[in-house]
Amino acid sequence: MEEMQGRARGRNSELSSGQIEQLDAYFYRHDIKLTKKNLKIVSKALNIPHKRIVEYVNYRQKESRESSHEDYMKMMQTLGDINVQIKEIWKRFDSSYK
Repeated sequence: MEEMQGRARGRNSELSSGQIEQLDAYFYRHDIKLTKKNLKIVSKALNIPHKRIVEYVNYRQKESRESSHEDYMKMMQTLGDINVQIKEIWKRFDSSYK
């Protein structure tokens, strides 16, 4: 989490760590979608320009997609390994009854 915030701070250098935590709490911990109305409210409440909020949310969504893809690829590799093991077991089972 700290690593992600470090990268986020680097990319959004104008956002303080407190602002990043507040944005994370609002959009991610509570799973609230970014809308024009939400953007206005959050921008006004946190005194953060609209553009910075949109950049940060887009950055987080991109990271989320990338990590989801990595998890998917790992899962597919594991399933492939399991499939190979099952085939080997069936071959041994089949050959013992021939």
